[in-house]
Amino acid sequence: FVGVGSRHDELLEHHEHRFAEVLESIRVGDDTPWAVATRMEWSRSWDRISGFMRRAAVSEAMAHIRALERRGLVREIPGHPVRYEVIPT
Repeated sequence: FVGVGSRHDELLEHHEHRFAEVLESIRVGDDTPWAVATRMEWSRSWDRISGFMRRAAVSEAMAHIRALERRGLVREIPGHPVRYEVIPT
């Protein structure tokens, strides 16, 4: 594989961008996994994403939320639906 180092850097940058999107979404009150997914930048607009791809997008948003939880940056707010809040620093 040629360029593995640069690809690694691209992926890290991509995920940091995603983390920033998720944090901003939660900060402004779009704090459910579904709401976060609707605000993320996708290869096409949210209204053009449907079916399995929409569920996959929400799953990706959830994965980023969980990673931010592990970093100690967000926490779940008990209740239904599941919501998240940014932990003040």
